[in-house]
Amino acid sequence: MAADFILGISYWPRRKGLAWWRAFDAGEVREEFAHIRSLGLSLVRFGLLWHEFQPEADRLNHRMLDRLGVVLDVAEDTDLRALPVLFTGYAAGALWYPDWALEEGTPTHASPRLLVNGREVRGYRVKDFYEDKGMLEAQQRFLRETVGYYAGHPAIWGWGLSDDPERARLARAAGAAEEWLGTLAACARELAPDARLAFGLGQDSLAGKAALRLDHLTELCNLIALHVHPGWSAVAEDPLDADFVLYALTLARALSGQAPFLGSLGIGTVPKPGDPGTFLSSRTTHGRFYLASETEQAEYIEKVLAESWRAGMPGAWVMTYADAPEAQWEEPPFDEAVWERTAGVVRRDGTEKPAAETLRRFARRLQREETRPPASGRKLEVDPDEYYRDPAAQFARLYQVYREGGH
Repeated sequence: MAADFILGISYWPRRKGLAWWRAFDAGEVREEFAHIRSLGLSLVRFGLLWHEFQPEADRLNHRMLDRLGVVLDVAEDTDLRALPVLFTGYAAGALWYPDWALEEGTPTHASPRLLVNGREVRGYRVKDFYEDKGMLEAQQRFLRETVGYYAGHPAIWGWGLSDDPERARLARAAGAAEEWLGTLAACARELAPDARLAFGLGQDSLAGKAALRLDHLTELCNLIALHVHPGWSAVAEDPLDADFVLYALTLARALSGQAPFLGSLGIGTVPKPGDPGTFLSSRTTHGRFYLASETEQAEYIEKVLAESWRAGMPGAWVMTYADAPEAQWEEPPFDEAVWERTAGVVRRDGTEKPAAETLRRFARRLQREETRPPASGRKLEVDPDEYYRDPAAQFARLYQVYREGGH
């Protein structure tokens, strides 16, 4: 079996959506984890929403920590491994932060809408969690209590040290972000010396003002997970541009010397099975977006997984297990983040989309393969120092190089 490719999925329950921690149902989690395992997946990734787990800077919600323990026990029972993501402030197209983590002011850059306890707030921004002393202490408190208690749980595959932090706040300088991540990583390794530490970045981190030196970040974490969505890039050919996904992964490997995981593989689908894909307009800064047909979603996932595997990437997790509950569609964030409502491989009624069978077939293929063939595909040679002098221009230029065969 080609066990060196990890196939996973991001999870929220189809009946609870993002409300699952406060409306917790262990039976529901058990039922759905068993279904995830039946798809051939081995890893579940889920966010510990910061406002739920740490309602005050100096206090964690121990009821939520107990529920995390139940989720980990269920994962162990169903032969799954878990990747909890700490300090999850970005989810489903919006920022979710505790009120104590905000300050009055205008966001430092164009960022997603800001929610506190599920309600949008204006006139506030997220504090500088990279350098603010109080924020750093709060993050370390969260990490010490959570990792310190569950580090030895057999279901733990690794810990996510934040996810897409650049969406909430840009670091004053790249060095500040690296120092911040290094502090968190060192704290985690004091508690769990052998822990696998993951760090998630959006594709804008390769091309925009948020560009961080991947070659520096990989010295701090075991793995980098890159969230790539062609529909949100002016460089990609179209919203189902699988080449663009492989390009971003290949570029990240060239910059860092380490093959990244592919995070959030997928695309939202039209609400009615059988309908064709369609473009819609959004009131957010994203403008137009595409909802794929269910067949397009399955074909896109299949192509990207196959190409990622052949290119020697370590693994991928699919964007979402289940569509969001329809009762939440008119509430933030889904009232505006329409593309997030239907990104699951399971419909809101519990039936499978074609993408679910795509995952089964790919998992069976991994089971059949005793060894992975040598990595193939287009290569890029990139000087990190030159690249980071103008990431936006280099990102666009190198995609053309990649499309023409690489070098």
